[in-house]
Amino acid sequence: MVKVDELSISVVSTGKQLVKNIGFELKPGSVTGLVGESGSGKSLTALSLMQLLPKSLNVGGEITFNQTSGSTQDINTLSEKELKDFRGNIAGMIFQDPMSSLNPSQKVGRQVMEAFVLHNSANHKEAKTRVIDMFHRVLLPNPKRIFDAYPFQLSGGQRQRVMIAMALINNPALLIADEATTALDVTVQHEIIELLKKLQAEFNLTVLFITHDLALLSNFADYVMVMKEGEIVEQGNYKNISSSPKHSYTQGLMACRPTYEHRDFVLPIIENIGTETGAKLEKRQWPVVKEQSLVDAKNVDVLYEQKHQNAFRAVSDVSFNLKKGETLGVVGESGCGKTSLSKALLQLIPYSGQFFLEGEPIDFSTRKKALSFRRKVQFVFQDPYSSLNPVMKIGAMLKEILLIHGRGNDRSSRLKLVNELLQQVDLPESFALRYPHELSGGQRQRVAIAKALAPGPDVLILDEAVAALDVSVQAKILNLLNALKLKFGLSYIFISHDLEVVHYMSDRIIVMKDGIIEEAGSANQIFEHASSAYTKKLIKASPSANITG
Repeated sequence: MVKVDELSISVVSTGKQLVKNIGFELKPGSVTGLVGESGSGKSLTALSLMQLLPKSLNVGGEITFNQTSGSTQDINTLSEKELKDFRGNIAGMIFQDPMSSLNPSQKVGRQVMEAFVLHNSANHKEAKTRVIDMFHRVLLPNPKRIFDAYPFQLSGGQRQRVMIAMALINNPALLIADEATTALDVTVQHEIIELLKKLQAEFNLTVLFITHDLALLSNFADYVMVMKEGEIVEQGNYKNISSSPKHSYTQGLMACRPTYEHRDFVLPIIENIGTETGAKLEKRQWPVVKEQSLVDAKNVDVLYEQKHQNAFRAVSDVSFNLKKGETLGVVGESGCGKTSLSKALLQLIPYSGQFFLEGEPIDFSTRKKALSFRRKVQFVFQDPYSSLNPVMKIGAMLKEILLIHGRGNDRSSRLKLVNELLQQVDLPESFALRYPHELSGGQRQRVAIAKALAPGPDVLILDEAVAALDVSVQAKILNLLNALKLKFGLSYIFISHDLEVVHYMSDRIIVMKDGIIEEAGSANQIFEHASSAYTKKLIKASPSANITG
């Protein structure tokens, strides 16, 4: 259906090649996975198929589309009018973040209807009927209500279903999904994959599915291509590549993801795969967990007042404890209350109930007491870029925290502590002079961890701290966190929607749903002998759980 020959994409101003003379074919009715990490060139490749690349990039090579009439056409040579017909009638695209793809000030039904009317001569009634029918097909609940809803009134999964409906509204032959499930909970991710499988069979679609997670393509893709630094390093039948990958990079992508078997070992580093070092699994050291309770929560409730509506109870009568030297995993989907619980512990939102630190009630009645708590309990956010001051250098940020908490007697001693903090998170001292925008996502997260370590805390609360990272970067950050825990005797509250990652990191796990603790137990007990139907659903939805080889 689509054939790509010698596709190259380069920066006009510098000549730097971002995609390097790649070639592949998308066969009619097939599902092809395009796998790679950030910066590999996979999204640029997808955008080139849709002719959506900016003019600052130069495109070479041929992208030919086989029409139903039997003739072929080079997509690179299409006029604006022909491209308008191609985008929608022939090819549809789903992007990673539906919130930024949908107009926040317009009802979603009207937006999908607009995409239909653009390519068809239909009146308002016909167009609305078509959209509601498509909402039914993508399994949206109550399509008529959704038609009149704004994007902010829908969940992440519902917004992505709206984007799928928009991409398919004109019955295209080709569907390109660019990281279409990355920002979703594992159960919603699983549902979207199942939906795409159903729609692919129903419409006989040719699908190009782009992801950084090879395991996600299990039981879905027929064919897979693995990209690294602008090149396709391996391609072939998905089952063959997933069961016996030939290239060391593909092997690394599979080995870096935490699975049940990984729990007792340090996660492999992708750069070492294929070398003598990478072949040896290093046994993981576990710190001794003391019976002494460090943090206690007693009957905590979090209530959000809403105008003209009943108050929403985000956390309901939750009690737990964190032991010294322990990692307590908190797992659940978006909206389950896990982040509200952590914010309540940090005294960032109102709550009822009680929190204790080392047996004493948490007290913010004076600045001195509040500062003492902040020194002992620190937080690492999901998105390091938004938690770092974009106009401050890394060193200045760290020095500011040291100054607030009275660490370092003078400028010289604080500079020494800054260098030590950077070394502790495996960053060179020269990074003290860099700004956040000059760092990669993984490097920014290391800086966020260094900031949390700066006061010398006993507890770190990690809220989805690796969720936005590539699998290889995620592995390095998880290894770093485990090493820091051993070195400094830290205790972690590790919050995530990914049960496999939580299982790898945690001694004990609590599973949250609708503001309550659904199930609690040791990590192995939860994973091997889950009693709750909801926990079993989370385990089943994990990408690695669906690999059949």
